[in-house]
Amino acid sequence: MKVSEVPPGPPVLQTLVAEVYGPDYQRQIEVAGQIRDILDKTGGVVDVDWYVEDDQAKYRFIVDKEKASLNGVSAEQVAATFRMALEGMSAGLLHQPAEKEDVPIFLRLPREGRSNLNDLKQIKVIGPRGISFPWENLSAWSRRLPTRASTTKT
Repeated sequence: MKVSEVPPGPPVLQTLVAEVYGPDYQRQIEVAGQIRDILDKTGGVVDVDWYVEDDQAKYRFIVDKEKASLNGVSAEQVAATFRMALEGMSAGLLHQPAEKEDVPIFLRLPREGRSNLNDLKQIKVIGPRGISFPWENLSAWSRRLPTRASTTKT
């Protein structure tokens, strides 16, 4: 471990920097967390920050083509519904007489509706006979944690 005091001056004064080194990355994170906790409890230290990324799970959505076709829904229709919910899509233009230019109409779920996996699984895909099916019944989901970026000095 290395603790150093950066020379005072703009833009910050008397910054304290702790750098943790070692062969085992997981152990580095544990020690860095302990140091962060100590600094949090130290009088006179007003702001503690660290450059360790939180785990960001990534989910992969895979259309079950067999289930979709058994329900009369194409894999493309299921994927398009998923894409519209998350990314949104243009639904046309609004022609306002008082406006010089047309106003685009863009459909997308609000952030709170597309941030929770359980909510996403309940979105319905409408089949050709008007019957709706939850995504959960037409797809499989996989979850993985990407590797964390490591901050190093050169």
